[in-house]
Amino acid sequence: MMDTAIMLVCLALVLGVAVWLIVREKRGEGGLNGALDMIKGVALNLILQAEQTLGPGTGQFKKASVIEAIINSVFYAGLPGVIRRLITYDTLSAIVDAVCDTVFKQQQKTNPSVKALIEKDGVQ
Repeated sequence: MMDTAIMLVCLALVLGVAVWLIVREKRGEGGLNGALDMIKGVALNLILQAEQTLGPGTGQFKKASVIEAIINSVFYAGLPGVIRRLITYDTLSAIVDAVCDTVFKQQQKTNPSVKALIEKDGVQ
């Protein structure tokens, strides 16, 4: 009798947590996708800071420093352990590359000097 009650309580707890996680995911408040979106925002700020601080010609160093800053950030440390394990170094690298590509494409459209440089070097 006691074992059945314990099993029912555990089942209710697991179902409650699952429903809570699903609701948070649907609202965009949590889960892996929410964490990835927040990391993209953090990465954008760090990329812009690295670009201003380190300047041109230091791409790989900037990328490594941005990834290290994300990993050492209070935000990243506050993520649940399960999500941190899912977000590998390669995932962070891909996020930084995607954010850099987005920034580069935006700069290409709005900044005449970047556009002229691209046309001069034949970069597309």
